[in-house]
Amino acid sequence: MLKCRGCHQNTAVVEQRWIGNELALTGMGHGGTVNFRGVFWYPAASVASLDKAIPEPIREAFAEGAKCLAVRAPRAAAVMFRRSLEAVVRDRGSAAAVAVMEGPRGSLYAALKVMADEHTLDATLASWAKEIRLVGNAGGHFDPLDDVTMDEATEISKLVRNVFTFLYEAPAKLKRQQQRPVKPGP
Repeated sequence: MLKCRGCHQNTAVVEQRWIGNELALTGMGHGGTVNFRGVFWYPAASVASLDKAIPEPIREAFAEGAKCLAVRAPRAAAVMFRRSLEAVVRDRGSAAAVAVMEGPRGSLYAALKVMADEHTLDATLASWAKEIRLVGNAGGHFDPLDDVTMDEATEISKLVRNVFTFLYEAPAKLKRQQQRPVKPGP
């Protein structure tokens, strides 16, 4: 158990014992420095740093995806990251964006494009969000030829975090800074 010196939040870490460059469990390491390497952190760093400006249901969906990623379940993680993005559209998208997503031929990609066209979402983020949708779909539907890798799931978690930063965290930080009283100079 570790405690952050800044925020004082506890973190549980599971470590593996290494001898030199060999995992101690293999029995191969007979000489060298003994050290420990973290293999699992709870809560995951990407979750612990989520700003409270992100609505709770969206944070929960992202946190579930991060947990899936931490236990090496990339398909489940991809589905939850896609779900996070759907929740963002419902929260920050216009009525037109939500209607496109919920329509008979519902399309998350089209909803993100509407948000980009309306300048609610940066156009570059919207185009990258297409990847979140595609990887999330691959995670949710069985296709042995189109599976989700750990690298893909990790990358889309970063993309979702960028969407959170753009739509929630950066504006909230700016607002908090503007509300701080200005100290008079010397």
